[in-house]
Amino acid sequence: VFASTPGCAETYAAIFSGDDSLPRVFEAFGPTVGLNMFFLLFRAGLAACHDFSFMWRAAVGSFVLVYVPAILVARFVFETAISFYVAMYLPHFVMGALFAHRMWGHLKKLAHDEPGPWTQHMRRSSSVRMSFGGEADLAGGASRGLLDGMGEEG
Repeated sequence: VFASTPGCAETYAAIFSGDDSLPRVFEAFGPTVGLNMFFLLFRAGLAACHDFSFMWRAAVGSFVLVYVPAILVARFVFETAISFYVAMYLPHFVMGALFAHRMWGHLKKLAHDEPGPWTQHMRRSSSVRMSFGGEADLAGGASRGLLDGMGEEG
C-alpha cells in the first residue's frame, strides 16, 4: 500500500534502494553487534572489579574525543545513514578496547594477589561477614549465626 501511492514511491525507493539505504546499514549491523558484545563483557568485568572511576573517565573521554568528532564527520562530510550508525557505536568500540586492556591488567593483578580497585571493597566486606544473619569476627573469634544457640537456656 505504501509504495503503491505515487507520492510515496520516491520515499520508499530512497529508504529501501539506492546507495544510502536501510539495507546498507544492516551490512554494518552484524559486526557492530559482535563488537558491542565484547564491550558489554569487559564492562561487566570492570564493574565486578569495582573500577567505576576508570569506567566514567573512559566514558567521558570517549564522548568528547570519539563521539563528538565522529558525529560531526558523519553530519558534515558523509551524510549517510551508515556513517551516523557507525558514529553512534564508535565510542563503544573504543571503550571496549580500553576496557579490555584495563581488564587484562586487572587479571594479571588478581593472578599475583596484588591490590586493585576491588581491594577496598574486599576489606570492607570481609571485616564483617554475615553467617545466617549473624556476624563473624575474622580476627579468630567465633561465628554466631541465626541458628546457633537455638534451644539453649540463657
